[in-house]
Amino acid sequence: MKPAYAPVFELDQDAVRCPYPHFEKARREEPVSWYPDGNFWVVTSYDLITEVLKKPNLYSNKQQVGKRADEIWQKMVRFAAEDPSLPKKVDGYGSRARRAMMMTDPPENEAHRSLVTGWLLGKQIKAQEPVFRRTAREHVDGLLGRPEIEFCQEFGDPYSMAIIADILGLPKEHRPRLMEWTKDINAMMGNDRISDEEIRTLSRGRFEFDAYFAEVILDRRANPRDDLSTAIVEN
Repeated sequence: MKPAYAPVFELDQDAVRCPYPHFEKARREEPVSWYPDGNFWVVTSYDLITEVLKKPNLYSNKQQVGKRADEIWQKMVRFAAEDPSLPKKVDGYGSRARRAMMMTDPPENEAHRSLVTGWLLGKQIKAQEPVFRRTAREHVDGLLGRPEIEFCQEFGDPYSMAIIADILGLPKEHRPRLMEWTKDINAMMGNDRISDEEIRTLSRGRFEFDAYFAEVILDRRANPRDDLSTAIVEN
């Protein structure tokens, strides 16, 4: 029998819309369980989560999210190399291991987190509060007069992306493209039935995303600014 949280991980629409009963049951009945479709352990108890986080020598985040995810990644790399619509190829694209902050352990994880959290706490956030408020008003103004909205899709997601783009120092006009790339990349999460055509679309978006930030890195090396992109490049 699948664990209580499985419908959420598998992106069942009803479960994603209201995941809380699934998580509550998992916390109550399944404090530790193996999720075979993802090839990882899931810990739901607060005490056990705290123990896991405090003992990286025993528990690791480096395990990738399963065989199927690795297969999709390899297809993405191959499709990117074959796609004539991509403006250019990056030497060695896809040949190195994927490294994301949530898939690293201390001390590497702590080094990465310190770069980011410094821009998300205290004075840095306080200094940008007027920008954040102005951005929120712009998004709310575009929704006025509507009797009903899909809050996450029409406000939460685009507003969050706008704030992230501001902190990274990215142009306002690039926000829609960043939002589309994010949706493409998230499309593979928990979707083990993704088709080759969907993977091709995902591959194109992921390659363009990576190529875009490669250009951002080159620009910040030549033209450093007071933004998170520069802080990451310089460290």
